[in-house]
Amino acid sequence: MGIKKSIPPIDALEKVTGRAKYCFDMKLQGMLYGKVKRSPHPHARITGIDTSKAESHAGVWCVVTAKDYPQAYYGLGLSDQPLFAQDVVRYVGEPVAAVAAESERAAEEALHLIEVGYEELPAYLNPEEAISPGAQPIHPNYSRYKREYVTSDLDLGLPNVCNVYQVKKGDVERGFLEADLVVESRFTTAMIAQCPLEPHVAIADVDLEGNITIWTNTQTPYRVKHQLCQMLRIPRHKVRIIVPPHVGGGFGNRVNMKAEGIAAALALKAKRPVKVAFTREEVFTSTTVRHPYIVYIKDGVRKDGRIIARYIKVILDGGAYADVGYLVTSAGSWGATAAYDIPSFHLLAIRAYTNHAVGGAYRGFGASQLQFAVESQMDIVAEKLGIDPVELRLRNLLDRGEENVEGKRLLTTGAKTCLLRAAELIGWGKPFEKVKGGLRRGRGIALGARQFVRTASSAVVRVLDDETIEVWSSATDLGQGARTIIAQIAAEEFKAPLSSVKVRTVDTDVTPFETGQAGSSTTFKVGQAVRLACLDAKKQLFDIAAKRLDACVEDLDMENGKIFVKYEPERSIRVSELFTYIPVMRAGPFSEYGEIIGRATFTPKGEDYTAKEAVSYSAQAVEVEVDVSTGSVRILKLVNVVDPGTPINPLLVEAQAEGGMCMGIGAALLEELKLDKQGRIVNPDFTDYKIPTALDVPTLGDVIVEVIETPYEQGPYGAKGIGEVVTMPTAAAIANAIFDAVGVRLTHIPMTPQRIYEALAKEGGAHRVLKEYEDGLGGEV
Repeated sequence: MGIKKSIPPIDALEKVTGRAKYCFDMKLQGMLYGKVKRSPHPHARITGIDTSKAESHAGVWCVVTAKDYPQAYYGLGLSDQPLFAQDVVRYVGEPVAAVAAESERAAEEALHLIEVGYEELPAYLNPEEAISPGAQPIHPNYSRYKREYVTSDLDLGLPNVCNVYQVKKGDVERGFLEADLVVESRFTTAMIAQCPLEPHVAIADVDLEGNITIWTNTQTPYRVKHQLCQMLRIPRHKVRIIVPPHVGGGFGNRVNMKAEGIAAALALKAKRPVKVAFTREEVFTSTTVRHPYIVYIKDGVRKDGRIIARYIKVILDGGAYADVGYLVTSAGSWGATAAYDIPSFHLLAIRAYTNHAVGGAYRGFGASQLQFAVESQMDIVAEKLGIDPVELRLRNLLDRGEENVEGKRLLTTGAKTCLLRAAELIGWGKPFEKVKGGLRRGRGIALGARQFVRTASSAVVRVLDDETIEVWSSATDLGQGARTIIAQIAAEEFKAPLSSVKVRTVDTDVTPFETGQAGSSTTFKVGQAVRLACLDAKKQLFDIAAKRLDACVEDLDMENGKIFVKYEPERSIRVSELFTYIPVMRAGPFSEYGEIIGRATFTPKGEDYTAKEAVSYSAQAVEVEVDVSTGSVRILKLVNVVDPGTPINPLLVEAQAEGGMCMGIGAALLEELKLDKQGRIVNPDFTDYKIPTALDVPTLGDVIVEVIETPYEQGPYGAKGIGEVVTMPTAAAIANAIFDAVGVRLTHIPMTPQRIYEALAKEGGAHRVLKEYEDGLGGEV
């Protein structure tokens, strides 16, 4: 039993002992190995493909190209991406052909035998250049692509625009004229990778009737099923997606089809099972990345710190295809719309096509990049006005019941409480040692605010004769603890021990529809579906028990497998006694009403979902130490006060917050996919792509996570989603702390030692501080 309990993940023992099996570990009898031939050019016309040598190579069973799937386009919102390049390649790493062979070595050898002719075309690697007048279109057939969502009908008349989104409120230009101060800034963020530790993998098998079963480590099994059916042009009942109980991370990198389509295409042609497992380099170069952002912010403010007008122009570097990035254009705006009350506001977001890796989902779904810009800008405004940064935020915060700039009322808000508590825990406003030799210390704070996605989910709950509770859901567990939360909710509803709950593996042939694990939505939507399915199963149990106990259903309750009359607890019956056995055959248990199966579909609807908004918050405060002789930054203390509504499992909330802050540190100080002039990623491995290690984060005692509760009435037991908001304010908090320490403002992340040193040198800061350091040592360094 239940909720609000800090229970370790139910699969923790399997993982720490190495017994957990992942999709990457799987192998089927008679399985072939698939490998992918990829483009070496950022933009080129394919003049010919000769696969004859590869097809005759020893061990090769088949080769597939665009000729096999000439109309196989997919995406989310906009279907513009082919399974294999159709006549044109648009980024380095795009699939051109694939091979299935008896061994990985034979498949790799065959790739080198595929001859592809190319005619190089102009490549655009800068999004502002790509959308400038006169640029050549990367997608000449853009207007013909199928659309599922249209987030804006605004036509800017510019080339290579994938999507446009805008939010308008009030008269921004008038606001600037009435302001006491106008502040303009430009911020940029790098292309970074999600870095799930388990590479992308899919194993496809086709039976004699043409039914396809795919084992994969996707975040969105039903979405992948839908896309496969579209591409392969087969009915939905012929595709089955199975996701093992353990998935080695996701962070948005698995929310669309990746290896699954290639594996299915090879298996259909080879008539044997085929495994396509991406190498680490392929994960970096040929899946999706976090969109690099260019953000222009112009604020009009009064002397008292009230922001009366704000204009934001965002240019998203979308890469070669839409993928889920089509929707990041609109969803990313949450980084600017969810926290502050601004009477005149205009945001224009433009997603540009460019010739490099595809921009997709990354924890925060575009809002993190914009949050870095907005929360840095808040400190810039505070510094120019001479107002404390915390106080400036408090003067502009939205409160419960107020409308945000999109016209939606906030159902719940813990922003003020989070902000004040984070400031208190970091010692905001209290004196501290700022100078120590060549080291300078500073403190920074930032607020994260993000709407969590409220979509549909279904669940089935089956009660067995031994009082086991089986939960069937298509929610994948990416390491975030989804299966644990599901089990806790079922245990709470049945008032049963957690050990009696079994959460079954995702299998679209038997587990019901689920929109997928994205948008910090799992606890909210899946939790509600599971809770409602439990109530349905309990009603069936109570209907039967009421007859046996000669009682009214309304008078019954249950606990630890026993159903009893509330006012007369001794009148009771065990759940196991509601099942009858066939005495002769002993064939098994059955209820007199058949099996006890509860089911539910949770679909958010009504005014609370159309005219109101639910937001999660994370306020983070940080203390840093900057070595002015090198530009290196050490994080001394990191505080995260998070508002998850009602925490189903406080331990998992804390773990999410800690992990989110680590990702935020990586984006702030370390992570960057670097491209050469030909658009090739030059650091596609963990040797050259740096992510935070234990040496880059504060020690355990200097990381503080605190949970505040602002229950959300529509969530299960008041829970909200918090998977993404906990990573959003970290970069801005660190940037603000660096400014407090050394007096220079970094407007690009990552803030590497080189960039910090160069910024100091540009301002004369490094020389000045080093001179002070030398003077303090008597002139000796």
